[in-house]
Amino acid sequence: MVVDRSGKQFRLQEVWWLHSCLTNATEMINSVYALQLLLWISSMSFNTLTRIYTINDNNAVVQPLLMVREILLVSACVTNLLIITIVCHVTASQANRVGKIAFTPSSAILAKRSFTQDCSVEAVTYFQLRQVHFFASYGIIRIDLPLLLSIASGITTYLVILHTANV
Repeated sequence: MVVDRSGKQFRLQEVWWLHSCLTNATEMINSVYALQLLLWISSMSFNTLTRIYTINDNNAVVQPLLMVREILLVSACVTNLLIITIVCHVTASQANRVGKIAFTPSSAILAKRSFTQDCSVEAVTYFQLRQVHFFASYGIIRIDLPLLLSIASGITTYLVILHTANV
């Protein structure tokens, strides 16, 4: 089977090998940077929470430079969180689409029928089982777009609790 994308032709074995290299690299990245990603995401989330709380404080309204500084720091932390999660999510989703692209009816099948029959089931199984994901904290937290929703909901919950405690 040959996949024809943007003028280049790849055989199924080459696509399989490239995807295997990508999943191995992802596993190495996950093992090396798992703790750093956890610390980075948690510090950015906590920093965002404390800065938003400072902005909502009544004393911050009196000092406009403090308000500007806090708004800039919140935007920097949120931007960093967005960059981390979006890059990890897009990379993983593009890598996980390789199997779907390779086995669509529109992909060109130029190999022998026996090769297609022998290898297709194994290849489909491989692409379904070897999904690419980025993790923090050694597989506990998956870094993707739903993580942003969890962080935003956690920050909102804590801000509501802190606000009602001060009223």
